[in-house]
Amino acid sequence: MMELDSRSPTSDREMHEGNFSGQMLEVIMGMLDPRSLARCTAVSRRWNSLARSGRLWHSLCRLRWKIKTPISRVRVYGDKSWMKVYHSLADRMRMPKGYYTGQRSRVFAFGRHSGVDLWVSVAHRSDCSLVSNPDGGRMVRLRITIQNTHHATVQVNTKSTGILLLKKCGTLENAIGDHKTDARCIDHYTWKKSIRASRRKKLAPRIVALNGRKVERLPGQTATLGPLGFTVIEAYMAGRECFEPEFLERCLRLQLKGRATTSSKGRPNEGSKWYPIAPIAQFCDDGEIWKHFSRLPGGCMYLNDLDEIRDQERQEKGFL
Repeated sequence: MMELDSRSPTSDREMHEGNFSGQMLEVIMGMLDPRSLARCTAVSRRWNSLARSGRLWHSLCRLRWKIKTPISRVRVYGDKSWMKVYHSLADRMRMPKGYYTGQRSRVFAFGRHSGVDLWVSVAHRSDCSLVSNPDGGRMVRLRITIQNTHHATVQVNTKSTGILLLKKCGTLENAIGDHKTDARCIDHYTWKKSIRASRRKKLAPRIVALNGRKVERLPGQTATLGPLGFTVIEAYMAGRECFEPEFLERCLRLQLKGRATTSSKGRPNEGSKWYPIAPIAQFCDDGEIWKHFSRLPGGCMYLNDLDEIRDQERQEKGFL
């Protein structure tokens, strides 16, 4: 006669989850990346409760965006849990706080691809004009922020990374001094060819910040980004326009080429297998760009106050 199995579904689930205490499970979940932690909520009711812990998601928010909000003040962001805050900030493509980045930075292009977030801002001048080059011509100084949101390791090297800018007219431009793409891109500004080699080297793309801190000289100009790590690259782009918004409204998208590895255990070694990545940032429409600038009589321009812009946006949303 066949013997019936006396084990209940509950005991089977406990065997599957393992005899771990809640505190031990929370420590293990604290080592997971956000995507894996979110998947833990679908395992069981117990795991769902532990994986939604405010301590875990508050820690991830602090690590990714460098926020200093206490765990008790979750309602500052308009949500009831830190898990919702994390996904809300991620959906809105919020840039992490740090040197050259943060809430006061004006972002004119952003994108997400292959586990990498990309933002493009401008190193503004007081009169919003393009930088004049002593060898002739004008140029704009872009700041490109890259953040690794993947569990793998991402590496950015300004000497081997290509920065490509696609204009709305269909032309493809490269950053000044970017030897990686110089030979394969159309050079529409003849003055770039006349720039002296010494000056061209000074204008080449360089890393200016790493994980929120300013960097003066980075060995090899290589930034190795672990999970949620980020860096800022400064690059000069040639332009014929007089002012920053005139240059930005002619841009369509910016592409940055780097590489990533599946190794997630510290720094990759010589045997690590790399694969190329090419995240793309899409520029905002003309109205979104021009709302940050105002024109004065006589042809001068200035930057609008960010608080005034946000107040105006709140009023427009209130009337909708």
